[in-house]
Amino acid sequence: MPAPPGSALDFGALHLRLYPLCVLAGLLVWMVVTALIWRKGGGDAVEAVWACIAATPLAFLGARLFSSFTDTLRGAPSPPLDLAHGGFAIYGAIAAGIFALVIFCRARGWPVGTFLDCAMPGLALGQAIGRWGNYFNQELYGSPTRLPWGLVVDPAHRPLASLDVATYHPAFLYESLWDVTVFLLLLVAWRRLWRRFGPGSLVAAYLGLYGVGRYVVDGVRVDPAATVGPLRLNQLVSLVAVATATMIIRHLAGRKR
Repeated sequence: MPAPPGSALDFGALHLRLYPLCVLAGLLVWMVVTALIWRKGGGDAVEAVWACIAATPLAFLGARLFSSFTDTLRGAPSPPLDLAHGGFAIYGAIAAGIFALVIFCRARGWPVGTFLDCAMPGLALGQAIGRWGNYFNQELYGSPTRLPWGLVVDPAHRPLASLDVATYHPAFLYESLWDVTVFLLLLVAWRRLWRRFGPGSLVAAYLGLYGVGRYVVDGVRVDPAATVGPLRLNQLVSLVAVATATMIIRHLAGRKR
């Protein structure tokens, strides 16, 4: 897999960075898919888009705060509100975004579990698109590899311990492909999950599936990260996501009975 041609597009005086463009594209896809699913169930698509728009600022804030927290844990603190140079952590965005959607749904009198379920497939697909921003930034890759799909990393972005190695596991691609898989699985399993567990089961399925995939992908990453014992912090959070999914399913199963 070749290295990206660059991290930005230049149109004269206009300079467009590809990372935020990928994130923006993923955000728009999430909104559109959520609106289409909500409309298919009889809801108003425009109102669904407004719900997503209302949740977006808090999701970005959560992503930035969690990223700042992890940077501090690994000894490289970054200002919490430094949006230009700081990273964004998806788990922070997920937690804050779901919280914002719950508040919005309660304010509008919508069934919370139902709307959150409608938002999960699009969230997975949006993540798959947003992850390509890491490709253009030449980050989120794994250990060296000679596999045919190994990602070529420019010398300036290689780990100091392997400057002489050109190809690495494309961890961003692994996560992107897994996110697409989660999107498809949620759509295919929707009816069965609702029949057995009811609304809220798609949230649990998303958390469980994404948590498992993220745990595995983080296992091949070599970029600096906060750790808890032998695990990267995001691997620990992934286990928490899987445990949360299990608790939600058990709760829904008990309520269904």
